[in-house]
Amino acid sequence: MPSATLPSAAAAICAMIGAPVGKTAQPGLFNRWAMETGRDAQMVPMEIAPGALPAALTLLRAWQNCRGAVLTAPHKQDAARQADRQDRRVALLGAANLLRRDDDGSLVAHNTDGAGFLSAARAHRFEPRGARALILGCGAAGAAIALALAEEGAAQIALHDPDTARRDAALELAGPAGQAAAADVALADFDLVVNATALGADGRTRVRPLDGIRRSALVADVVSAPRPTPWLRDALARGCRVQTGAEMAAGELGPILGLLAIDRKNDPAPPRGSRRLFPFAGRSSRIRRRRIATIDENNDLWEES
Repeated sequence: MPSATLPSAAAAICAMIGAPVGKTAQPGLFNRWAMETGRDAQMVPMEIAPGALPAALTLLRAWQNCRGAVLTAPHKQDAARQADRQDRRVALLGAANLLRRDDDGSLVAHNTDGAGFLSAARAHRFEPRGARALILGCGAAGAAIALALAEEGAAQIALHDPDTARRDAALELAGPAGQAAAADVALADFDLVVNATALGADGRTRVRPLDGIRRSALVADVVSAPRPTPWLRDALARGCRVQTGAEMAAGELGPILGLLAIDRKNDPAPPRGSRRLFPFAGRSSRIRRRRIATIDENNDLWEES
């Protein structure tokens, strides 16, 4: 492995835009990858209030040594609208989590959320084809996950959101496999249950109880911190496999590097099954439960960067 190096003045820069941005996992993942592979690159977090996104994108268009920006809430829909061009997935979703800056300063919108989620899920031995999934929350992340599951042949994609317009839009993306679900739908028949809301970011709330869930189910959360969230702690205590929001972010790193043309030496992106990036993958429920008390104290990828 190349020795760790600090970025130079010629570094390829990528911005990370959000509000709040301090709870996102992607800058730590990106910058660790750059240091460990010897890349001259850095991701810079930018706290941008919702109304200030147009000014930030004006800066991005003029920022000649910046390859683009990764975006998180609340900017994904606005970024899609304000980009100069969109890929097919963004056109379907109406949301972008990545803006690539081309040499002429134009911004091209992409969405890697669905691909990143499924990359992480496969590291937990989840196979989407024929699977039965429940997604709680149909905002930008939930809709992207629903679309990715539909494209990979999931048999059932149950969707719940108190905003029925958002739910209905996600149902359209889910296609024939989609169905509306009540908040208290029984969990026993699902292979995958996803919290695609912000609930749990406060370290206290849970999207719903996990009563009745099977031990064989994968319980996933899009919330990056705390890791694991209270909801995932409950799942671990029940012996379920869990997937954190940080693991979803790790699954997106490879596509992000490719779209921004930063991985120029053709080194592999962080390995899909890496214990560092997917620390819960392949662990027994007994071991996972024992790790709960120490995860938040570990100063590795568990802590926000």
